[in-house]
Amino acid sequence: MPMDVLNSLLDNLDESLIILDKEGRILFFNEVALKLSKTVLTQSFQVGKHLIDSTNLETSLIIRDIIHEIQLNKVPEKHFAELKNQNGTIASLEFNFVPVINEEGVETHIHLLIRDITAQKIFERKLITQASNITNLIEKANAIIIGVDTRGYVTDWNEHCMKITGFVKDEVYAQKFVNVLMKDLKPEKFDLILESGLKQESVINHELPIRTQNNNLITLLLSCTPRLSASGEVIGLTLVGQDVTELAEYRRSL
Repeated sequence: MPMDVLNSLLDNLDESLIILDKEGRILFFNEVALKLSKTVLTQSFQVGKHLIDSTNLETSLIIRDIIHEIQLNKVPEKHFAELKNQNGTIASLEFNFVPVINEEGVETHIHLLIRDITAQKIFERKLITQASNITNLIEKANAIIIGVDTRGYVTDWNEHCMKITGFVKDEVYAQKFVNVLMKDLKPEKFDLILESGLKQESVINHELPIRTQNNNLITLLLSCTPRLSASGEVIGLTLVGQDVTELAEYRRSL
C-alpha cells in the first residue's frame, strides 16, 4: 500500500493513533492524535520526543510505569486519565498500549490508541445521579415499596416497609417473602400475586394479610409491576401499596 494512502487511512481513524518505539519515543501520530495533543495535553506531539513529555506529571509517571511493564511482560496495558482542556473543562481519556512483538518474540514498538470518552463519562455520571435520585425517592416514599425476584425473595425494602412491619432491611433482604411475613398465613395469596405479575398480568389493589415483627396481623393493599431485563425478560416484581388494616377491620365489623 502506498505510504500516502496509508497515512490518509490512519488520519481518518476515529481514534488517536501514536506509534512509539519500545522506549516510548514517538515515531508516528495521526491527525486525530495531533488535534488531541493541542487541545488536551500539555504539549503537542513531536516525532522523536518521549510520550511523557506531552502529559502532566501525574500522567507521565503512570505512562512511564506502563511502558516499563510492557517491556517486562509484553502484554497490552490500559489506562484512564482525566486531563484539563485548554478551555478549563475536564477531558476523560482511555489509553490502550499494545506491544508489537516480532517472530523472535522481541518487542519492536508500541501502538497507542487514545479514545476521548468524555461524553461517555458525562452520560455515566448522569445515569448514576438519576439512579441515586430514584433510589432516594424509593427509600423516602410514603408508601410500601418492596422488590422481589422471580422466586419471591426480597430484593428491595424501603423505610416505610420498616415503619409499617417493624422488620429492618437486613431481616428480610434475600429472604423469601412468605417465610418472613406470612409464617402462619396462607402463602397461596402471595403466590397468586407473584405468578400473575411474572406473567405480566394486571395485579392492582390486591389485599394481602401479613405478620409484623411483633406478630400483629395487618393487611396490605398491593399493586405490582414486573421488572424487566434489557432483553425484556421478567426478572422480578415491584410491589407498591399501603397499610389498610383499619379499613379491612372496619369492613369485617360491618
